[in-house]
Parts: sequence; C-alpha cells; structure tokens
Amino acid sequence: MRENDLAFSREEHSEGVVGVGISFGVDERAPAAAIGVAGPSDRLTGRYLHEDITGQVLSTAKTIQVELTK
Repeated sequence: MRENDLAFSREEHSEGVVGVGISFGVDERAPAAAIGVAGPSDRLTGRYLHEDITGQVLSTAKTIQVELTK
C-alpha cells in the first residue's frame, strides 16, 4: 500500500513482517535508488514504525538523493 511517496508492507508478502520504503532519484522522471526497512511485526508497530522508522527512512533517502545530485 502506498501513502504519498512511501510504501508500507503490512504482512501482505510475508506473515509477521512489516516495513516501509521509498524510491527516489535525481529528478522526478525515474527513480535511481530505493531504501527501506523491514522487520518483525511485533517489534515494528504503531508510532515506532509510522513516525520513527519512517522518519529515518525519509531522512536517509534525502541525504542519499543530495549526494546523487553532486
């Protein structure tokens, strides 16, 4: 399921595994890379997944995207 530019996995692919990921590139035409975090659904829950982990994924993607444009 996609929400904005993020993609969340909520045990659709593997039971007991959830995650969040994003693709990005140097321009908006085509992604050049992707980054994500996946883990056990009993540890990545609620606010921890949707705010903390998601924020770290977004921050890391932005940092990599800046480096790709140099």
